[in-house]
Amino acid sequence: MFLWIVLVLCVLFLYKYWYLKTRIPSKFPPGPIGLPVVGCYDILSGPNLNASFARLHQKYGSVFSVNLGPSDRFVIIGDHDILVESFKDMSLTTRPEIIQWFNVYSRYGDGHTARGLMFSEGDEWLEQRRVTLRHLRDFGFGKTGMEALILNEIQELLEVMETEIGTDVRFKGKFNSSIINVLWTIMTGRRCSLNDPKMQEVIHAVDEVVSQSNPTALVNIFPPSRHVIPGLSGFTAIMIPIRRMIAFIQDTLNDHQASHDPNAEPRDFIDAHLNKIHESESNPSSSFHGQIGLQNLEVSMLDLFFAGVETTSNVLSFSVLYMVNFPDIQEKMFQEIKAKIGLYRLPSMNDRPDTPYTEAVIQEILRYSAIAALGIFRVSSRDVQLGPYQIPKGTTVFSNLLAVLRDPKIFPDPEKFDPTRFLDKDGNFQKNEKNIAFGTGKRDCLGKSLALAEFYIFFAALIQKFEFLPPSSGEIPDLEPDTTFIRQAPDFMASFKRRQL
Repeated sequence: MFLWIVLVLCVLFLYKYWYLKTRIPSKFPPGPIGLPVVGCYDILSGPNLNASFARLHQKYGSVFSVNLGPSDRFVIIGDHDILVESFKDMSLTTRPEIIQWFNVYSRYGDGHTARGLMFSEGDEWLEQRRVTLRHLRDFGFGKTGMEALILNEIQELLEVMETEIGTDVRFKGKFNSSIINVLWTIMTGRRCSLNDPKMQEVIHAVDEVVSQSNPTALVNIFPPSRHVIPGLSGFTAIMIPIRRMIAFIQDTLNDHQASHDPNAEPRDFIDAHLNKIHESESNPSSSFHGQIGLQNLEVSMLDLFFAGVETTSNVLSFSVLYMVNFPDIQEKMFQEIKAKIGLYRLPSMNDRPDTPYTEAVIQEILRYSAIAALGIFRVSSRDVQLGPYQIPKGTTVFSNLLAVLRDPKIFPDPEKFDPTRFLDKDGNFQKNEKNIAFGTGKRDCLGKSLALAEFYIFFAALIQKFEFLPPSSGEIPDLEPDTTFIRQAPDFMASFKRRQL
């Protein structure tokens, strides 16, 4: 009798945790059948998800499904047209619960949604995104004033780099302080020196969080493991730096609140948000009302901090890596800058139309680095058509941007670093709308305009002033990125010398 009970329980277990989770419904994207509980373990045990997904795209096509751990089947989209079509409305703007557990500890989440910009949903997300963009623009975001902030940071960076000429320099994270300072000045009304210890501590915390955010970590595959083995699961390692970041932001907000006057003109982004919270006292339905408004301000600053450090700064590190590896491209870019901008003033946004090759190099860096290779996961809020397939409400979806950016039908010879793919036959810059390095749809990168402005001015100024070379060992640094939830520039060394005027 006992054996029959065990057998029945085993059958029920397999039915719930294998058959129901691995079966492929009619019209659902195809994919491999995973094992009970662990799912398609060979994917998780590979070098990284990007490589595993590339292999599955070859076998199953541009849209496929797969089990990762004890989850229901995820859908991975690696086709540009299907991705753009499916992400253009609100049906794929929600974040899945499988990643919302983390926000209980960092973004005032409840396991289903959270505060801020990255993981909030519905009307709260729409209001937060709209007001945040307006307040950022009010204080220079996307305007001429922002260029002055960028140039100020470049000037200090160049002065520091002058002292490093002829030495081997580690470029991973090299530009973090300079890049985040532009955004920090807009948000808080003050900038920090490049060596400010508190800012360095919080930037280091961001790097720790990203390096620990491995999609194959036990806590990400099986979140309940954090309650049993927080250390071994990877939970403790990621929470320590997150708490440091939150404490830094809370201290900044406390200082602002102590001196904030809701009847005065706002001094910066934080003041503008505090004014909005004050105005919403009588509107409990607003995401800026009372304590929820303060929570949204704190988490939005956290989200913007992550975005600032891990986008432009990361791409600039990739840029130096690529210039060391492709010196002919670096030289051609320098000659254009020398001819069109000169060597006696820093580049500006007004120079972009006159520097088509530089624009092409930037677009190729964005394509080739593909830092947000899988975006941030989404879940369907209704049944959704994906090309020839149909997915039901509640399906988690990955946007495989790397697959799009390496699609040979869009970018011939995609593994080759070739800026000329963004030039026409006359050498004019030719934008390719399918270069969706910043994502697509209603939840694309909020800071895209700031990122592009910073990238152009910083990168053009670096090439204008310095020639980047291999380290003293003569060894060319490897192009292979470090891959977690995003693709980071590897930890490489390079040297540089001053350009001759």
